[in-house]
Amino acid sequence: MKRIHLDWIGLTLIAWSALARAMTMAEPFPGWDADPTRIVIAIVGLGPTGSLLLDALAWLGAGLVLTSRKSRNTDPVVLLALLGAVLILVRTFLIDAQDAEAIRIASSWAAGWAGFAAIASLAHRKSVRNALGSVLLASVVMLASKGLVQTFVEHPLMLEQFDSNKDASLIAQGFQPGSEQALIYERRLRQPDPTGWFGLSNVLATYLALGSAAILFAGLACR
Repeated sequence: MKRIHLDWIGLTLIAWSALARAMTMAEPFPGWDADPTRIVIAIVGLGPTGSLLLDALAWLGAGLVLTSRKSRNTDPVVLLALLGAVLILVRTFLIDAQDAEAIRIASSWAAGWAGFAAIASLAHRKSVRNALGSVLLASVVMLASKGLVQTFVEHPLMLEQFDSNKDASLIAQGFQPGSEQALIYERRLRQPDPTGWFGLSNVLATYLALGSAAILFAGLACR
């Protein structure tokens, strides 16, 4: 009978949780982005409940990894990362216990640090480095492709829809046509900035830059 490798199951849960979050739009307030009586927007992103479920999977994966025999769970880096995750949760429940959004954000950060601690505890294994490195590089390609689609396909279609009924679109977003806020919104709307699923162009650019550098160094190392 084959032995179940709990450490690999844990790593899979951590990676799946991270990729699911990176490749899904965040919806902190589902249904509250625009006036539903004026514009119809399908909710396809990750809401608060889904976000907490992904965090729970990441914590479960971290637990499986850190309790495995091959884990170096007493490494200082691992312990510091776990301490950071615990401090984030403690600080949030002591100060922002009544703020649901703060709890959601803190849970995501804490789960991220727990996942990092688990990965660091197995970083001495070449098979783990190769597997997670491949996942990282594949995600870079996926996000770069999403950015290209956003810039050359989705953005022109969005502008076409906006220009077809500009006043209604502005009012649905809560802006009075001709106001300073509406002008700022329209100026930013017309910028073809790729954001991937992050919703933030600077985060996407940073991730792609690091990913491109990793690909370059990996190629040089294999020569």
